[in-house]
Amino acid sequence: MARIYFNDYPDKFMNIKFPPVATELMFSVQFERREDYKGQFGFDWMRDNYESICNNYEELKKEYATPMISGEEYFVPWLSMFPNQGKSEDDKEKRVVLKLKSTIFTGKPKKGDIVKLSAKNGIRFVPNEIKVKELVKETKGVDITIFCDNALAEDTTIDLLDKYDNVVGKITLVKNDEDLVLKVKLVKVMGDEINNTYNKKNFDDMSEDWVSRLFNNLSNECFNQALIKIEKDSIEEMPIKVDDYIKKGILDREKGIQIPRYNKGFDKILYNDYVKENGEYNGIIFFLSAIYQKGMEAGHARPHPRDINYIMIVPSSVGGILDTYRHELGHALGLYHSSEGNDSHQKSVQTMIRKYENKTDEERKTKVRYKGNIYSSNEYLDLKKKELIELKQLSPKFLFEDASTNNFMEKSNATEQISFWKWQWATMVEDLKLYHNE
Repeated sequence: MARIYFNDYPDKFMNIKFPPVATELMFSVQFERREDYKGQFGFDWMRDNYESICNNYEELKKEYATPMISGEEYFVPWLSMFPNQGKSEDDKEKRVVLKLKSTIFTGKPKKGDIVKLSAKNGIRFVPNEIKVKELVKETKGVDITIFCDNALAEDTTIDLLDKYDNVVGKITLVKNDEDLVLKVKLVKVMGDEINNTYNKKNFDDMSEDWVSRLFNNLSNECFNQALIKIEKDSIEEMPIKVDDYIKKGILDREKGIQIPRYNKGFDKILYNDYVKENGEYNGIIFFLSAIYQKGMEAGHARPHPRDINYIMIVPSSVGGILDTYRHELGHALGLYHSSEGNDSHQKSVQTMIRKYENKTDEERKTKVRYKGNIYSSNEYLDLKKKELIELKQLSPKFLFEDASTNNFMEKSNATEQISFWKWQWATMVEDLKLYHNE
């Protein structure tokens, strides 16, 4: 039998089409938040723009773990939810629903290509199996509802698998077996002057509906992301003797302005006076003031010292937008602005430590007044060293360009603030356990 070679008859074979070589499907899947997300659970993942806006992107990558999936770098998202959250029909609005999206690297999905979302440790997915073709078709993602039927004693990572049981995606659920409750009290700070109008004018805007919306937001759209339950405590009135506070230098009157103005330190004096009448409070107090502070537009709270449990709110924010309350409560639970650290505070404490370390034995005999108490130089030095350790612990792990994220701790609001990061969840939980938990 004669052999026929392509080179001998090129014209006869040039139009022949040989079947393509089959290419194995290589892909990954990723969870993301739905566009209608409003904070009803915690979800944190590596955003596409973090590389250009984070001060330390390479370290940030480690927060989300970076295993290789289908030969490509992969970032694992973090989910926080309560046990049995959204399980009943009455609790349906709190249900955890994420969208699952796919990235195809090579090949085309066939009829039998699937993603399996298997149950683990009481965590289950509905649906628990998705066709890859459906993921490719639905470019905005396919809705997946996640239930957690048991309390998790540790962080739990779940692998998403293809039809061959190869890992094509991951998600980590945060441990949720502790009951974390933070009591929050509202205290109306009112001047005692006869016939003044600013008390009434300020608190008339504070309706029952506004109070209800405030606590619903804090409880179900903010701090629940850190698995912290906000418990509404009492709403109280605290009349202050304006003339006495003026004598202390905490209040003063500006010419032509009826309402007094308060100075730096007013909130601390308020809390001390409150404690004298009512005893220490382990939760957080929002002092809703009918009196303004010069230059203060909304309110203020401090991440440090960590045991501070009060927040100051100026009149313009009483009964107003809720942004101020969740932002300042974040500060009170140990969080700094997402774009600012506490480096300057650390440097000032380090300077003070060096100053006292260099004192002579004779100079060390001098007593030091600090926060209303008297200490020896050595005692004061120990306190400042402890303060420096705390500041380093509270220093934000990562800084982002101002107004570049939707984090609650943004200093400037470019977009709607709707979330906390996973490392912020941890800081707030630690702060609650150490200083605000009865």
